[in-house]
Amino acid sequence: MDPRIQQMDDRLLLLNLYLTQAIALVLGFLGLYFFYLRQGVSFTSLFSLGENGYSTLGWALLLAALIIVIEVCLVYSLPATYFDDGGINKKLFSNRTVGHIIVMTAIVAFCEELLFRLVLQDQIGLFWTSVIFAFVHIRYISKWVMFTTVFLVSLSFGWLYIYTGSVIAPMVSHFVVDLILALFIRFDLLKDKK
Repeated sequence: MDPRIQQMDDRLLLLNLYLTQAIALVLGFLGLYFFYLRQGVSFTSLFSLGENGYSTLGWALLLAALIIVIEVCLVYSLPATYFDDGGINKKLFSNRTVGHIIVMTAIVAFCEELLFRLVLQDQIGLFWTSVIFAFVHIRYISKWVMFTTVFLVSLSFGWLYIYTGSVIAPMVSHFVVDLILALFIRFDLLKDKK
């Protein structure tokens, strides 16, 4: 773990997480207002599961499972240095309760998908939204595998949004991916990878 990360105040790290999500939420709701609500689109129609609700959730869970399997395979098949974020994720999740991790990952999934899928993707397209999504995860920029993975995950969430027509699908998929990977960190399930 990077000594700077190790010395970082836990409350400051959490404040940073929640502040960035609050910014995404505010930008997302501003985008909703200007691009949808002012045009007469109903709020509830933006957050519906669509005609095939169970199918939409099924696709979301299937994509989440695929992403998790691929990420775990990458962690086990590539050198550990490719996934070293300086210890931020470990510090963020290691001492949290499962309930707090659920809340954190739900907030992140909702705020990020609201902004990136529902607002940005509909305005600038899937590719550029995924580029911005990857760059927003700034701590991964110097780690090409992590950066590329985040970009491809964003593309897959965007594809899911297009395919299902529901922003709920990428929100659910994002939540499940983040939750499972955070729990892997919390319970040190990948500790044998050295």
